[in-house]
Amino acid sequence: MTACAEVISDGRNPGPDAPVSTPFLYQFSVVVVRRLLEGDRLEVAAGQEDLVARFVADALADAKEGSSLVSTLTRALLASPDVEELYADEDELRELINDLGL
Repeated sequence: MTACAEVISDGRNPGPDAPVSTPFLYQFSVVVVRRLLEGDRLEVAAGQEDLVARFVADALADAKEGSSLVSTLTRALLASPDVEELYADEDELRELINDLGL
């Protein structure tokens, strides 16, 4: 069970030493979370940016094949216990992802 599934099932956020689902998804999530924070489009509990990125990475890893990246990202950010507010909508998230040049 990934950390995302764990938090959804028991309401706890995994600790910082929990394994990362995949290095690529984790790095992708770190960049997305950082850019959202820098653009004032996301608020997270103080010092919990990495846990949010881990939660998002795990949610992306758990997504069913064919799932929308943007929708899954949105749901993960909103479900993360450490996200206080998400101001970006799906169009903004899509643009942010496209700007990453991946």
